[in-house]
Amino acid sequence: MDNTKEFLDIIESISNKTRLSGSKGESDTVRYLKKYIAKNIGGKTIIQKFKILTWREEALPHLTIGDETISCRSVYYSPKSNIRGTLEYFGESTEEKGNEFAVYCIRSKSKTIVSFLSVSRNYPKPFYYNKGGPTYLIPNLIIGSAYEDFFHKNIGKEVRLKTDTKYVVKNSYNLIHKITHRKNRLKLIVGAHIDTVPHSTGLLDNASGIAGALLVSQNLKKMKLPFDVWVVYFGAEENSMFGSKFFLETLTEEENSLMRYMVAIDGIGLGDNTSIYAEKDYHKQIEKSFGEIISNTTIDDVDNMLEVSDHYYFKLHGVDCCFVEGSPTAFYCHNEEANDIKYLNAELSMKTIQALTEFVINIKFQSPKVVFENKRKKALQTLLRFFR
Repeated sequence: MDNTKEFLDIIESISNKTRLSGSKGESDTVRYLKKYIAKNIGGKTIIQKFKILTWREEALPHLTIGDETISCRSVYYSPKSNIRGTLEYFGESTEEKGNEFAVYCIRSKSKTIVSFLSVSRNYPKPFYYNKGGPTYLIPNLIIGSAYEDFFHKNIGKEVRLKTDTKYVVKNSYNLIHKITHRKNRLKLIVGAHIDTVPHSTGLLDNASGIAGALLVSQNLKKMKLPFDVWVVYFGAEENSMFGSKFFLETLTEEENSLMRYMVAIDGIGLGDNTSIYAEKDYHKQIEKSFGEIISNTTIDDVDNMLEVSDHYYFKLHGVDCCFVEGSPTAFYCHNEEANDIKYLNAELSMKTIQALTEFVINIKFQSPKVVFENKRKKALQTLLRFFR
């Protein structure tokens, strides 16, 4: 059965407004999903409400080097500022595969670093970015690769920067859809985030992922699987993945012990390939399920793409996971082009949804590998010295 029209209709219904975490657009989407599930799929739905510290931009940042005004966007949580100093090269950032940066900084007269300026190695235009946590005491801006040579040539020049932002406390929401919920059954989670970056309707990030998760749910609703499938639509993913963190922290001890796998769908339909990041133990299962489109599928280790979406906190909790997204293109998924339906590869999206359904139906759970954050790992290593 060809569900392409339904897939596109869902995307159109969701991507007609911005869904910034804590906004009315985000909460309206939760209500839309709850009604859609009740009408078309069935099962139990639960809305989780939680408070978040979120971030608002009152005006675009203003950055000048010499007489040149630089087009740029703020990294989430960059504070309000009005500063000047000297441009210096700081180092390289390779946290996200395929999205690397040459990092510069502004150093004040007192020799203090007062801002970071991250110049993309991959994308010509600037874009909003979330680096994983609200830890920024100084501004951090994203600049497109079109300015790469310009920055290198202007090291040592005066820089002026003004940002106009503020912090606010808002409500955000997760919607948990329990397709089945049976006692003592292992759990598999399919996740897709609801929210968007500022000034974006998020067609490709992540209305396409939400529509994909809904269609996977429809494919599974009549299946008699030996484990339960819960589909979770997370709020505040662009806000440090706080929705998935909150979901995991509110699980009961029994639910935690039964959690076995998580599939994060984020930005499918971008480009001509589907990228899947998973533990190597699962690569052969994925290859088999994606056989029809294996020539348009890239499979890599999940450790190469961790701190970018809702699978991150599942991995830290010791749950095996995979992250599914579109392929890199000439623009980043947070650019305005990603809100245009003409850049959606609907045919590949539908084949990806079918392949994900096959993967879930036939999955054979492996032993999970626990990953620690560096600071927790160091603390544990220090503690273990006392027991040697």
